[in-house]
Amino acid sequence: MNAGPVSTPQGVPERELEAAISPLQESRYLWFVAAVVIAVVLVIGNLDLVRGKSAPVWDAIDYYAPMFSLVADHAKAGKLLLWNPWINGGSPDFADPQSGANSPIILLLGVLSHDPFKAFVAYWIGLWVFGGLGMLWLLRHLRCPAWGALIVSLGFVSCGFYTGHGEHTSSLYSFSFLPWIVWRFDLALERRSYWNMVEAGVLWGVSALGGYPAVVILNPIFLTLWALGRVWFARAEFGRISSKPLGKRLAFLALGLSLLGVVGAAVISPAYLSFIVDTKGYTFRSSSLDRHRAIAEGPLPPAAMGTLASPYLYLLNLAPHRIWPETDISMSNVYTGVLVVSLAFAALQAHRRWRLWLAIIAAFFLACAVGPHLPLRGWLYDFVLPTRYFRFPSLFSAYAIFTICILAALATIDLERLRKAGISSGRRRFFLISAVLTIVACLSYELILRSAHLTFQGAGRPSRLLLLLWLSSLLTFFLWWRRDITGRLFVALLLAIAVYDAGSTLAISRPTMYSPYTLGWWKAMRSQHVKSLDLTPYGLDRHLFPPADLADFYQHDRNVTVKQAVLANDTGMVNQYFQPYIADPVLYQLAVGGQRIWFSDRPEYLPLDDKAFAAYVKESHALGLPALALHSTGEMVGPSSQATSNLSGSEQGSAHSPKSLSPANVELVRYLPNKLEFRYRATQDGWLLVTDRWAKDWKADVNGRPIEVLGANFLFRAIPVTCGDNLVRFQYRPPGYMGLIILSWGVILLVGAADILRMTPLSHRLRK
Repeated sequence: MNAGPVSTPQGVPERELEAAISPLQESRYLWFVAAVVIAVVLVIGNLDLVRGKSAPVWDAIDYYAPMFSLVADHAKAGKLLLWNPWINGGSPDFADPQSGANSPIILLLGVLSHDPFKAFVAYWIGLWVFGGLGMLWLLRHLRCPAWGALIVSLGFVSCGFYTGHGEHTSSLYSFSFLPWIVWRFDLALERRSYWNMVEAGVLWGVSALGGYPAVVILNPIFLTLWALGRVWFARAEFGRISSKPLGKRLAFLALGLSLLGVVGAAVISPAYLSFIVDTKGYTFRSSSLDRHRAIAEGPLPPAAMGTLASPYLYLLNLAPHRIWPETDISMSNVYTGVLVVSLAFAALQAHRRWRLWLAIIAAFFLACAVGPHLPLRGWLYDFVLPTRYFRFPSLFSAYAIFTICILAALATIDLERLRKAGISSGRRRFFLISAVLTIVACLSYELILRSAHLTFQGAGRPSRLLLLLWLSSLLTFFLWWRRDITGRLFVALLLAIAVYDAGSTLAISRPTMYSPYTLGWWKAMRSQHVKSLDLTPYGLDRHLFPPADLADFYQHDRNVTVKQAVLANDTGMVNQYFQPYIADPVLYQLAVGGQRIWFSDRPEYLPLDDKAFAAYVKESHALGLPALALHSTGEMVGPSSQATSNLSGSEQGSAHSPKSLSPANVELVRYLPNKLEFRYRATQDGWLLVTDRWAKDWKADVNGRPIEVLGANFLFRAIPVTCGDNLVRFQYRPPGYMGLIILSWGVILLVGAADILRMTPLSHRLRK
């Protein structure tokens, strides 16, 4: 099925235009230079961070950098991170995709790095470079000229998703894989190649091992929409889709997407299957979110689409302005660069249905990004089940940004054809579109400034930058239209604007990426870093908050770098009883300090629900020290109705009045991340409360006899002991996890090895 007639400049045959440009035959040197420019711009744009004059901010320094160092410490010790005993009373971090515990990339960096903090900075910038090179390579595949691909790639790496989410390393990780995935996926569509689908599946899978789940879930949705347009509009303007009947093309697409999904699922299994299975009872996030939270938390404010005008505007969502209080600053920026916006709109003037389809895709994702302001995000929640597992609708905007970049790249193909063919018609339209967008950008900028009670002149440098970029772009298109500059000078000016735009955007966006104010904490983490994974020398000592020299008293995870156990940390694996626990001194006294194991001969059974928790809190305050409350394994991982049948009468306790826990003086034998061993002499039969967090994969034995680990006091573990000496061993063993690792990494290695073999001369001869 044809996509309809292809629009060309007036009076010029399509064949003549095609002969005017052969982007794939351009010198490899040009593409190499383009790659170097991207890397240099990113390094120079983040020079203060590279030189150690600033440090990451917010989640990057609070969670991602400490977690990177912990994964690195495990890798150097020849281990995989499973249980993290230093945060939140213990955490199954291997099952958190964002931790990177399953990522061969992060593990390799961890093994090779002498200083994990310098390695983290290199990793952080490397993700941007990787994303930029991926976009460059994808645009080469799409037959764009090297200069056009460079302009668009610079806009891509300095876009609002990268700068706004600079603190969210896992989001950058997944987003940077997107152009690489689309490259192999589109190649599969062109060649009808199932092998290329396998490659795309591996890339998608690797993007999940250390990436943000929302981006990972949205990738197949985007690929499906991309493929439908490419398959339906068989007469694509770049590359060639098979001329077979539409039904056969759709059949290949269905089979190819299924293959991609199966291969990708195998690769992501260590993180995602573990998250779904092994965190049950630890966090409610192993289940889908309620509809309101998924739709309404963290949308892209509709007015924030005005950030396409300037990279400065999203910063007005910081205090004291907070012009969009419904969302976080990281969720309110869609800037893509002046030239990218102008070129994307210019691409649509060619009236090609493939480009219109891309515009529809961009509009769809923007409509989803605004969350409750439009119904689309809610419809996805209702009908596409995986989208129920993440919040922050604004993340949909990443795909709108990506699609805008693709449209802009297509416009550079038009420009190159006009430039090489020496055609006058069509140039005026580029100028007129640029003129209209310049006016709209200035008006949008002014309106958003007013919402922050600022004036154009009062904004200072950002206003001057706005005028410089938009007017220089407009002037360049005007001079080219009037033939006052040569084609080469025209391209040179566009490249200069793109480089300056990207560099100035990185400079303006520093507040959401790094700051000198966090440098003291960064240096403290580096200087006090402890590599050892052995907790035995420190005993059972645990603090409520991280050390004061790593930050003020609030929840973060920097303490893992100094290997100091803390109860109140930051985590995505939230539990509804955890935050109330750490806010109540009567409750948290059980789990902080050196005395963290308790004895009771009179436990009571409590169902695991809010009403029971409220009664438990009230009772604990009346006693001054909580009693022992037991919960069955079924209760911990499922509805409260399962609990009673799983506890015997003796385990349920008697109806007598509750009795406070008493300290259990234990002799610590060994304390490692995945193992706790101690001796305890009991004066009577009873129960021990161990105030390390409960998780379903903890196994225990007493004097060599396996016993069930029950939930206790809503968060912790309890085991029965008998009168006399008790040697207690806890071991964390997620069943099947190593098999999933072997499966995941095995698929990656096999596909990688096969690709290497396919590039050898012998393979080329065999294929001939």
